[in-house]
Amino acid sequence: MNKNTNNLINNFGRDADKLVVQKSRPLLHVKQFTLNELKILDVYLSRINSKNPECRTVVFEKGELEKIFGVKRIRTEVLDKSITNMMTTVDIPDESSKKGYTKIALFEKTHLEQDENKIWKIEMTCTEAARKYIFNVDEIGYLLYRLHSILPLKSKYAYYMFLYLEDNRFRKKWTVEINSLREILGCEDEYYDTYKHLNQKILKVVHKEINEKTMCKYSYKKITKGNNVVGIQFTVESNNRYRIEDDNDVYVETVTNELWVEALSGLDITLSKEQLDELRSILVTIPDILIPDVSSSPDNIHIGRYHYMDRKVREIMRRDKEKKINNKYNYLVAVMKKDADMY
Repeated sequence: MNKNTNNLINNFGRDADKLVVQKSRPLLHVKQFTLNELKILDVYLSRINSKNPECRTVVFEKGELEKIFGVKRIRTEVLDKSITNMMTTVDIPDESSKKGYTKIALFEKTHLEQDENKIWKIEMTCTEAARKYIFNVDEIGYLLYRLHSILPLKSKYAYYMFLYLEDNRFRKKWTVEINSLREILGCEDEYYDTYKHLNQKILKVVHKEINEKTMCKYSYKKITKGNNVVGIQFTVESNNRYRIEDDNDVYVETVTNELWVEALSGLDITLSKEQLDELRSILVTIPDILIPDVSSSPDNIHIGRYHYMDRKVREIMRRDKEKKINNKYNYLVAVMKKDADMY
């Protein structure tokens, strides 16, 4: 394993609950991988710098995967089988045709090695063909979610449902045609032609798992036409205490869904739309040098802003214990304006 190359991305020093996955929309439809392989792909995506296509090799320890997956031990031979399978071709939907698709291999190299301390390390490098789906994905679109959100899931159907719900969360309530949903979930076997089977074996089980193991809370009901079930209506509950229930959809999407807002929960106060607007207007003026990770990994300003806000909130709560802060919001605005050199 080449330890001197500048293209290797290691731990980043983040806890698993801080890692964020940026997955392009074409990769949301990959069905050839097992659930564990999909999770390994997400670990890879949470580690790369998506603005730097030259930096496409990730190295992590086997123990890291065990910690992230919440298991005591992943057998080396099982891991070897998984990363070998991840080098096979996958189907990527054709951007210009609803029925067309492209076959590519996402990874050209996977390498396992035991170092002098008998610690197994895994090195993974994506292919040239996969670059367009992994790096600089702003134009083709992507979904942003926390790595720890998908790790507790034990069902591949639950994994796909979670991604589908998060991708459509902004709609709050919508209906999807039943066959389209089966395709999304990867359950196109004839057995699931019958809604009773689909509901009992997939929809009910997935609903229970996601609601119990993730922060995503939702409900669903069947839509019928005559005696036939033709669609499913989903309603996603907001788990964001700062979501503003009004008609301003642009605000809901661009502000309350941004990662940095989650860090504000540590203040244990309720903020208005106007206060969130003010915080955001200051946050976007903070110099990049003060945003964690941006200088070394400028691909995801969302992550950097989350860590910036998280540090400020932790600092305020620490100071509040030392000396009572009567208005934490005003205090936060003051320290942010200082950073932005607005005084």
